[in-house]
Amino acid sequence: MGLLWNGVETSQGYMFNDRFYPGGGAGMIIGAVGKVAFAGRVFADVQSYWFPHKSTLTSGVRVGFLRNFSGETDNLEADISVGWSWGLTSGRGLSVNAGLCAVFPAGISYVAINYPM
Repeated sequence: MGLLWNGVETSQGYMFNDRFYPGGGAGMIIGAVGKVAFAGRVFADVQSYWFPHKSTLTSGVRVGFLRNFSGETDNLEADISVGWSWGLTSGRGLSVNAGLCAVFPAGISYVAINYPM
């Protein structure tokens, strides 16, 4: 997939107070470094809002499942992010985040060893 990912995601959840948000979501990722790759993901996330304002610094942790449609591989993922959130009307908002993501192959890998007879 490359080192830089661009994509669009949505997350739905519940604000326990003005600082913490657990939720879940789905999204589509386009990786454009080296070759174009398309991936879809579903995830659970927790966001922390640093200041009790409509616009604030945020940080978060996300775990989920990532399907790379270009290479048809399934992966588990975990990432941390820092960003900025703008509060809009009716409890909706818009966030921009940058983060680090670790991707782990899902499933069991088998190693075959052949001995000459």
